[in-house]
Amino acid sequence: MKSRIMAAIVAATIFSLPAKSDTFPEKEITVIVNYGAGGGTDLSTRALAAAMEESLGQSTKVVNRSGGSGTVGPTFVAFTEPDGYTIGVTSFSPLAVTPHMRDVPYNVDSFRYLGGYVRYTYGIAVSADSPYQSIQDIVDAGKNGVEIKYAGASSIGAVAMSRLGDVAGIKFKLIRYKSGKETTTAVLSDQVDIMIGNVSDIVPFVEAGQLRALASASNVRLPGLPDISTLKELGFDTATESYAGLGVPAKTGDSEVAALEAAMKAAFDDAEFQATLEKIGLEPAYFSGADYQKLVHEGYSEMGDDLANLGMAK
Repeated sequence: MKSRIMAAIVAATIFSLPAKSDTFPEKEITVIVNYGAGGGTDLSTRALAAAMEESLGQSTKVVNRSGGSGTVGPTFVAFTEPDGYTIGVTSFSPLAVTPHMRDVPYNVDSFRYLGGYVRYTYGIAVSADSPYQSIQDIVDAGKNGVEIKYAGASSIGAVAMSRLGDVAGIKFKLIRYKSGKETTTAVLSDQVDIMIGNVSDIVPFVEAGQLRALASASNVRLPGLPDISTLKELGFDTATESYAGLGVPAKTGDSEVAALEAAMKAAFDDAEFQATLEKIGLEPAYFSGADYQKLVHEGYSEMGDDLANLGMAK
């Protein structure tokens, strides 16, 4: 009799426990974007979050937490409740670049990664009336003692040009600007010889006949400029790019992570999400959670060396 009573108590206890995470999610999921509303990261993430709703069976709410060069959002995500109901953009620069330049309250192991969904490409361009018709023209000028000044607004752009200089055997002089718009203005007004920037800083001006694109500094050709070769295709063995992915706090459970990663993968293949990326000029690039984690870890190590060589490390 005592055994039957104990068995009944155990059974009652088990059935009275809260539902396990095999029912996850049971409520709305918040998605933190680490840049302001209306930009490429914001628009692409909103499209991805909307597409994830079908697989999750719940709504998503996108919240912008910008500032600190993209570090405010990841900081919030790293220290939020690890229950799977708050996920956030874990973009490459705030995780792999900025921590080498200043102190941040998180590191690359503060997150579990759901995957990557966007590749940010970088292009090299000159004004339409520039005497430089190719990357080789610029390299030849540099080897002949001409100081080649370039406009850059991001640390990743500076790394890309430094890497090109290393493989080409020349040195470029960086003139820093606060935004991609300013770098475009600088090269158009002949303040600098060349510029490196995002697709949005280059393509519209190439189409308007104001800029001449010389190369993609990334592993793929620039969206909107399929005829412009990559540096590797031109014989310069270097490539630099950035990415956007999603992550959750490091202590989030396996089942929640698995559900969110599966939903993200399904959303990446969604036709509306793909159409949004094409419309805003971003390159779709899917990485699983494990692959994105590897990418961030390797990028952190490589960028540390690059930034130290540039004198940009803290």
